[in-house]
Amino acid sequence: MDKAYRSIVKAITWRVIGTLMLGTISYLITGSIKHTTLITIIFEVVQLINYFWHERVWMQIKWGKVVHPLSVLPVSKKIAPEHMEILAKKLNEWGYLDQTKPPKPRRKLKPRRSKVLIPLGARLKKETIG
Repeated sequence: MDKAYRSIVKAITWRVIGTLMLGTISYLITGSIKHTTLITIIFEVVQLINYFWHERVWMQIKWGKVVHPLSVLPVSKKIAPEHMEILAKKLNEWGYLDQTKPPKPRRKLKPRRSKVLIPLGARLKKETIG
């Protein structure tokens, strides 16, 4: 479940996009900055509140959600990688892991590039030759 502040930030960013669109359309129709501003402010405040509660209500609806069976355990901090390996071994011993699926590979960090600049042509020749 998302925390309330995450829903607030999502609502704000979504409404910034909507505000720009509404302001443009309102100005094209009314031709008045005063009316455009009034329409946009009232509408956006209502939409911000509406979106926030809409998100919070949908988080409570269980339909269509996949719930991890271990999500009911109260964890106080992130699990260390070495502890994850221990947990995986135990779950495997107890028959909870699906051995037909390979484990998801960990995301590896890309090595840093050298700060030496190589001309594009030289780089292409080097890669195509071998």
